[in-house]
Formats: sequence, C-alpha cells, structure tokens
Amino acid sequence: MSKDEGAARPARERILNRRNRKLSVIVVIAILGSVLFTAAVTAQGGQVLGIGGAGVSIDLPDGNSLPDVGGTLPACSNLLDDDNDGLVDSADDG
Repeated sequence: MSKDEGAARPARERILNRRNRKLSVIVVIAILGSVLFTAAVTAQGGQVLGIGGAGVSIDLPDGNSLPDVGGTLPACSNLLDDDNDGLVDSADDG
C-alpha cells in the first residue's frame, strides 16, 4: 500500500462517518416530526363523525355546523326495519 492510499483511507472513513451522522440526524428529525404531527392531530378532538340515537352527527372545525336540510331520512336509509320484515335499508327490497 502506498502512502497516498494510506492517507486516502482515513479521509474516506471520515466522509462516510459524516454521511452516517447526517443520515441519523435526518431520521431522528423525521421521527420527531411524525410524532409531533400525530400528537397535534390527536389533541384536536378525536372523532369527526358520530352516530347517535337521533341520526348522524358531523362535527366541523371551529364549532361550525351544516345547514339543516329538513325532514327525516328516507325509509331506505334510516337504519330501521320500517316494514317489520327483519331487513334493514338496502338489504330490504321492499
């Protein structure tokens, strides 16, 4: 091995070590960012859609609500057995 090859080896190792450290820092920052994003989304309030006894409710950001469309759901989408045949909504053909 010549003198030049011996001097080049530690230089290559230093470059590889720097690259490995940079990659490690990038990975740690990415993981930290995803954890913080997940925590922020979770802290905003959980469920957006919910089903209650009176129907479907949708919680919009900032307490806004959808305009009232009036009336009740049609018999084919109210989650009830309207004709007492044991079948509900789309499973009920008549």
